[in-house]
Amino acid sequence: MNVTDIVDLDRYPIAGLGSPAGRAVVAARRAALARDGLALMPGFLRAQALAAMRAESDALWPTAYFKETMMTASGGDGLNPVPLPHPSRIAGCAVSYDRLAPASPMRRLYEWDGLVALFRALLGTDRLHRCADPYISFLLLVYRPGDELGWHFDPNDGIVTLLVEHAAEDGDFEVAPRVGRDGGAAIEAVMAGGYDGVVAPDLRPGTLALFKGMNAMYRVSPVVRGRRAMLTLSFHPEPGKQFSAAIRRQYTGRDV
Repeated sequence: MNVTDIVDLDRYPIAGLGSPAGRAVVAARRAALARDGLALMPGFLRAQALAAMRAESDALWPTAYFKETMMTASGGDGLNPVPLPHPSRIAGCAVSYDRLAPASPMRRLYEWDGLVALFRALLGTDRLHRCADPYISFLLLVYRPGDELGWHFDPNDGIVTLLVEHAAEDGDFEVAPRVGRDGGAAIEAVMAGGYDGVVAPDLRPGTLALFKGMNAMYRVSPVVRGRRAMLTLSFHPEPGKQFSAAIRRQYTGRDV
């Protein structure tokens, strides 16, 4: 597939960000980021690309690495587990970047320079690059019944996800957009299920999401029935970003 077969460039004319239509797409999502800390692009994928990614996910996830740990609310790296269950419990299957075929539509999308240009425009920076790690720059994450992505912050503000498959029951994306790392009582309230500011956007498969991971807590609620599959696309202010061996092992189960 070419990018024109993957991204709905009629709905989102982002191949030409300098055009009036391209500027309008950017302006609307920048306003959403400023207001909510979250910008959504529903229908970002064309139907045939979404179907191809769903088929690829179906083929790959049985070989995925299952992991269970926790991510501290203060933004830890998940390498120091605490007793489970826990509001920051993370349990799910990960397929690493190196497992994708060269012609994978998932790989084609991540490696498209136009995507980097879009996120630079949305975040208002020229200092944004695809990560260079051959294993976890890109991950296919699959959550089965009982799996979840617990409440946590991420260590940067350019978190990008793309929903491929929604679980039949629960497995919903939830975010507390105005709770920063120094939120204190608000963080405790989110973890305890008593915070009124949590929102649950109506994410449909094919939706691209960009949010500020340092300034918003988020989670995927436990899946009850079916399966949830999502892509995480990693970017970094500095070129050539590699992850540590410990973090690679956490997501791949391999010493790579």
